[in-house]
Amino acid sequence: MKNLFEAGRADEVKGRIAKLTASSERRWGKMNPAQAMAHCAASLETAVGGAR
Repeated sequence: MKNLFEAGRADEVKGRIAKLTASSERRWGKMNPAQAMAHCAASLETAVGGAR
């Protein structure tokens, strides 16, 4: 299982995120890249106690 606490894995995910564009092909559902990033950001904010 991939673990974001491993530097190599975190760099891999950052690289994939950096390559996203508005026209990127959907791979896991119906969200566009902007919606997916907002979804992930909201989840992380909740996890670390950020304000919403």
